[in-house]
Amino acid sequence: CVNVTPKNVWFLDMKQARELMAQFQAQNRRSIYFANHILYPEDFCKGTTIDPNTMALSFSAKERRSPLAAAANIPKEQRTEEQKKLAKIYQDMVEAEESIANSSLIPSRILLWVTTSRNKEGINIKDTDINDVFVESHNISDIIQMAGRVRRGAENLYIIVDPPGHKKELFPEDHVRAKL
Repeated sequence: CVNVTPKNVWFLDMKQARELMAQFQAQNRRSIYFANHILYPEDFCKGTTIDPNTMALSFSAKERRSPLAAAANIPKEQRTEEQKKLAKIYQDMVEAEESIANSSLIPSRILLWVTTSRNKEGINIKDTDINDVFVESHNISDIIQMAGRVRRGAENLYIIVDPPGHKKELFPEDHVRAKL
């Protein structure tokens, strides 16, 4: 049995996580980010040095995927600038999803793969150069599933303590520390 337990578990706030992702990108270090919500690459990268062209998304919300697919179906020469951006997001998404489904690998040009719980189960990621997994979940079962997607075991698991939509009460010790 291969042990896929991360060697290190770190607790970071969102600001620290984004700074670390930017550092990783500057080092051509690849990582996975399991998000509770999806921001398009340009929005995700605002205020950071992360290059949105090195990201790929994966999520299942049809109302969010449909406009992307529609933009990708418009002939290239007829796309507006906004449609070009949406089409690229969709093409990168499909490329990454198909690569994972067919070879259990994220395309090597993708330095940051951002996905939702859609991919917390049922996929294998066998890339040998992905050592870092970020998660927004605070549910231990989900965290275990997400970390376990990297089939050789991630070096570092980063749990983001203050992602959008989470209540601070999930980590009551933070309240105590904040009052000291």
